[in-house]
Amino acid sequence: MQYKEKYTSTQRKIIESTLNIISAEGFCKVTIRKVASSAGVNVAAINYHFGSKEQLINDALHSITEQLKSSFVVLDREDLVPEDRLRVFLDDYTKTLLMYPDIMKNFIMQSITEYQVSGEYESFLQEQGYDLIKNTLMQIRPDESEAIIGMRIMQMQGGLAFPVLVANRTIALKDFDYFHEDVRSQYVEIMMKYITSP
Repeated sequence: MQYKEKYTSTQRKIIESTLNIISAEGFCKVTIRKVASSAGVNVAAINYHFGSKEQLINDALHSITEQLKSSFVVLDREDLVPEDRLRVFLDDYTKTLLMYPDIMKNFIMQSITEYQVSGEYESFLQEQGYDLIKNTLMQIRPDESEAIIGMRIMQMQGGLAFPVLVANRTIALKDFDYFHEDVRSQYVEIMMKYITSP
């Protein structure tokens, strides 16, 4: 992960504690005192390293953006056939989605509202991520138009995000546990069959 190289061990510990609180309790429950307690540091250390709660949250979100972006790297690998690149991408991407579901919900909400904490990931998708997925799908489905490939990408993104959005809600399927690795792997394979089958 690139963000691990950018921060000291204390900063990483603070960021991880912040992400854990966000994941467990949501953004509104993040306080400097709670993060300090969880990270085993004092409040002054957080203020020294990050300056404010807002900057700490932005840095925490940046670390997740880096994790999401790293899942796209495989789409550029020429040593793998396009189907394998796509499968590895989907597997890595879903793992990151499920590590921080509340944060993923926030990213999705940012995309459909005016409010933005950080648009870094959305910018990455527009500038690079979408083309990486599109180029891979065009290699798998060379007979399809760009419009149809775009629709497949939209369905794929929806299929990846929807289980995270409805987790623990009555709309979710009773026996569908997206957080269980075997279930998630089966789900990825179903998506792969849809995307790669003629």
